[in-house]
Amino acid sequence: MKLARIITMHENTISSMAWSPIMPEVFASASVDRNIFVWNVNEQAPLINVSVPGLPFQLCWSRLDPNILYVLLDTGELMSISVNSRKAERFESFDKAMRLRFNNVTVSKLAVGLSDGRIVIYNTSAKKKTTISSKTGDKPSVVDLQWDIASPNYLLVAWEDGTMSLFDAENGNEMQNFDRQGGGISAIAWIPGNPG
Repeated sequence: MKLARIITMHENTISSMAWSPIMPEVFASASVDRNIFVWNVNEQAPLINVSVPGLPFQLCWSRLDPNILYVLLDTGELMSISVNSRKAERFESFDKAMRLRFNNVTVSKLAVGLSDGRIVIYNTSAKKKTTISSKTGDKPSVVDLQWDIASPNYLLVAWEDGTMSLFDAENGNEMQNFDRQGGGISAIAWIPGNPG
């Protein structure tokens, strides 16, 4: 692999980066300086720069609209940024959102894991939301969540206590629980080519 470009603009530590799933030459970067830049790697200047009211710690591109970027802030806000209009708007506010992921099959479906153990599922095109949670009692914070790469409904959730749960997000059913992992869990992923 050969270094293609060095792009600099942030004045502080980078807190998150995300490549566009639709435009392979475009990515977004966020920093503790509360600025978000959207870049085209073929150009030396950012396409846009947007300041947000909190520390952005996760970026996630919309799978439905390539010009929308979602941002989680340390303030609990979920923002949406329109690349075309160069504006950030509050999408939703939480006490503390931990992780967000778009579904690969139903591209309008967005899961947001919260620090109180709830998972909010949005249909971003229909502007609807549902909330699911573990039936095994109070769960600690969501550490990570991942949609099954071939399913519109299966969502794997990792909890702060080192356990995991598999949900059918369509009906909110917790289908399976996985025992506590000794070293805890910091991230999860589905094995490509082996859905479910």
